[in-house]
Amino acid sequence: MKTIRKFKENDLELLMSFKNDNTEKKLWTLERVKRELMDFGRGYGENVLIEEDNGAISAFAGFVKTTPEKGEFFISPFVLKSSKNCLLMERLIKIAKENNAKWIRSSVFCEEAEKKKIFCDYQFYNAFEFITLQCDLGEIKLNDVTSSIVLIKIPREKLDPEKFAELNNSAFKNVQNAAIINKQQANDTFNSFYRYGELSQIWSDEFGTYVGFVEVTSDGYIEAIATNPKFQKRGVGKFMLSELLKVAKGESFTNIKSIISSENTSSLALHRSLGFREIERREVMQLDLE
Repeated sequence: MKTIRKFKENDLELLMSFKNDNTEKKLWTLERVKRELMDFGRGYGENVLIEEDNGAISAFAGFVKTTPEKGEFFISPFVLKSSKNCLLMERLIKIAKENNAKWIRSSVFCEEAEKKKIFCDYQFYNAFEFITLQCDLGEIKLNDVTSSIVLIKIPREKLDPEKFAELNNSAFKNVQNAAIINKQQANDTFNSFYRYGELSQIWSDEFGTYVGFVEVTSDGYIEAIATNPKFQKRGVGKFMLSELLKVAKGESFTNIKSIISSENTSSLALHRSLGFREIERREVMQLDLE
């Protein structure tokens, strides 16, 4: 008999093992699972549901609704043992409708046929793709990269949350699904436990204007790389990414990864120019509710 329950604190290691046993990519660490669960509410997985079949986990997923005016609803991560009779998917669709969502999205690796099947069974379709790129630090030579302006790294202890919020909001102003953050959220971003201090960096010009930043998780995933619109096309992005790779190599990271929309050709070109290569693709599956 299948039942649905909420995530509990002591489920963390169980979910890590479940993900590694039931996904094509055996890449899940406790830190990475914890980071994903943190995306769905305060604490670990406030918005994470677990499906059990006779007491054993058969599927689990997190869900989050973005701003009410957009009506967007995301399911991630979604992991299951079988596509048959997925009670959890039915519950998630019901929750999305109760929240007046216009559509639901989730992602699957392109080779995960079984997982993709359940989305297709519920009338999801392939909306677009994300590409994961990886830079193997032991195999590349990191040359100095320059920018047309003088860039100064801002020490973490001197971070101005208000300036960082302004930088983030201007850099992502025209990016779909990007969150607008306030001063407190900006401060939390660079102090949250799962980010690796030396890799996440903020840069200013010589006059103190915040120019760009990179955010990197403790397991080496680039969460964001952004440039102040006033300073674009001046080599800032390439400089920041190059400096990140140097620090990562010095901290004994073997590789750095970045997940980019297949439609973001400029970002893909930037990463590839510094030695990143494609290692996987994910399809974003979408169900329209209107």
